Amino acid sequence: MFKTKKYLEEKARQTLSLVCSYNIEDLICEDKPDIQDRQGKRGIEVVQDMDEEERKREVFIEQVWDIPYDQIDSEKIKRFQSEGGEIRPIENNRIRGAILGKPKPNTPDHLIETIMKKVHLLNKGQYVHCDSYELYVFVQTVSIDDAYDSYVIDIMNAIPTNNNRNYEKVFLDYNYGICICDLKNQKFQRISISPETRKTIEKETMKTYSS
Repeated sequence: MFKTKKYLEEKARQTLSLVCSYNIEDLICEDKPDIQDRQGKRGIEVVQDMDEEERKREVFIEQVWDIPYDQIDSEKIKRFQSEGGEIRPIENNRIRGAILGKPKPNTPDHLIETIMKKVHLLNKGQYVHCDSYELYVFVQTVSIDDAYDSYVIDIMNAIPTNNNRNYEKVFLDYNYGICICDLKNQKFQRISISPETRKTIEKETMKTYSS
């Protein structure tokens, strides 16, 4: 299953509860920012750090996910493949997996660009007022290591802000772990996420997302 923005917002909410000890009953999915607590103290924006061209190919897969494979426009499939995408596997005449593009260099540039765009939007006043703001990033363009975590903190603390609005924490969600970048105290914490916990997160996300 390919993930919609609403799905990712709910997944972030579940992860914050199951991994970061946030009170899930106090967190609601809203808009601008995507997750808010009921008292208006905390606002959490959710974003997917993903290559734009890969995102276009992901949208194509989302559109044809439940369509019988032999009914999908063959020219669209060829275009998807010519742009670097691969479809596999196909089960029961349905697409059940896809590769969206060739591997890219392991640099944090795209991640930083994604984060900076969210900082600029926050400072334009496009979000409701909260006492503090946090940013939750599903990282797909870079393999996270300690050097990149420190780099994120340094870069964000150097970004000029208006109205005293800035993200106090950045959550970097990657594979089987999450890194919490504390910008105020200039430190980070890495938390491992076991396969069992990931399965629980997916299960709870689907339960809420499908209801």
